[in-house]
Amino acid sequence: METASLVLKSDLIVSRQHNREGIFFIIKDPSTERFFRFKEIEAYIAQQCDGQTSTEVIHHRAKEKFNIDLTQENLTQFITRLRGIGLLIDKNSVPAIRRKNSDRFKGDIFYLRCPLFNPDKFFDWLLPRVHFLFKPAVLFMCAGLIMLAVNITIISWGTIMHEFYGLLKLEFFVQAWLIMLGVVTLHEFAHGLTCKHFGGHVREMGFMLIYFQPALYCNVSNAWLFPKKAHRMWVTFAGAFFEISLWAIATITWRVTDPGTTVNHFALVVTVTSAFKIFFNMNPLIKLDGYY
Repeated sequence: METASLVLKSDLIVSRQHNREGIFFIIKDPSTERFFRFKEIEAYIAQQCDGQTSTEVIHHRAKEKFNIDLTQENLTQFITRLRGIGLLIDKNSVPAIRRKNSDRFKGDIFYLRCPLFNPDKFFDWLLPRVHFLFKPAVLFMCAGLIMLAVNITIISWGTIMHEFYGLLKLEFFVQAWLIMLGVVTLHEFAHGLTCKHFGGHVREMGFMLIYFQPALYCNVSNAWLFPKKAHRMWVTFAGAFFEISLWAIATITWRVTDPGTTVNHFALVVTVTSAFKIFFNMNPLIKLDGYY
């Protein structure tokens, strides 16, 4: 293999980021929707692969720029790896026609995904209409409601448990399932809209099975390209923050409405189902928000 003939793909999307370890680069390959994380020297070497520069020249430039003990063997192995993951292509070869993957399902038996549609244009339409939700005043208000709901829960724990046991009928489980379906949908919308708010794209939304449990998902992997860590974290936390805020509103509504009324009953059902969903979603052992 003539490494001098290898060239970095021209359609890659590169994001330069910082952390405590220094500078690193997130590279997205649009043709495969895969993301790669490289240190500064690795990204520099990849950028030197222009189909004309020999590995000897790249080796010399890298050693001189970063003042490190880089061997020719290490360099060749890294370039071979770049070609193996599809970031380098041979400039002399005929471009391969990538066939669209016909498999409807992705993942494995414990984490199975079925893409349904591309929501990007819909989120483009929806975001201006709900943009006020991203204002700091709204976030502070939600934080205040959450703290109030926590206090209500602590003070009224006995009453909540007593009324919860009274709910355990077939009717409750039907209501809980319908509510959870709606909440999960809005949860994924929160992820997608937050990603759009910070300038990302959301190309995939669909249905999934997590350990044989049905759920919806929104692919917001584009957030890995955001330079600011805070933006990436908000995209990850958006769904959970929405659910916690919903739980808080439902808990307060249950407390201030008269027992036995339809609103009071519905609020309690939302409170209980949301609390269960939050506990499940924030479990760090399952590949959901708590894990990421």
